[in-house]
Amino acid sequence: MSPKSTRLYLVRHAQTAWNAEGRFQGQSDVPLSQAGVDDCLEARSAVQGLDLTAAYSSPLSRAKDTASSILHNQDIELHFRPDLMEINLGDLEGVYATEAREDFPEVLKQWKEAPSKVQMPKGESLRDVQSRVAQCIGRIIEDNVGGNVLIVAHGFALLSFVCHVLELPLDNFRHLHLDHLGLTQVEILPERTVLRRFNVQLSENTFSKNKLPA
Repeated sequence: MSPKSTRLYLVRHAQTAWNAEGRFQGQSDVPLSQAGVDDCLEARSAVQGLDLTAAYSSPLSRAKDTASSILHNQDIELHFRPDLMEINLGDLEGVYATEAREDFPEVLKQWKEAPSKVQMPKGESLRDVQSRVAQCIGRIIEDNVGGNVLIVAHGFALLSFVCHVLELPLDNFRHLHLDHLGLTQVEILPERTVLRRFNVQLSENTFSKNKLPA
């Protein structure tokens, strides 16, 4: 009998006030906005159809509260992993995008042209993030072979992982985008990794409430 595949359901957290205001969050612990809370309630029925066997989250409150809300009434323990946190933006934490263009023009210029080479001032690089997230999710996969695993984290963290498993150059992550409560399904097969779905909108209930087909 061939080894079972493992399905990862990667979800970006719901909206925060800083998202709506255009402020850089990074590892600042910003709670969900009321709109984000409401969207999580709408997403619950879609998540119930995923037949989940395990759930993990970044410990930052916007991810933790998203995961707790969308898992409502499911008998699944939620595990927290610090390595799933968003990129540490250092001096850019809490800065408005309009201010950043004035105060950090060279950083933003390189971020647009070659993000994999950017070292955030007093923070992390995207390669740092990709390395810790990939190692963390690798351990999660080892612990849940054959399972259906929910992972709630952050935009840059999850996109860097998608680039990793699909063997895409990290600079290509800027060609991808995850909306709030956007769900991406990655299937880990013995011989390959397959991207089944990308950025499906849970908050609009576009996912089937039934178990997803293979």
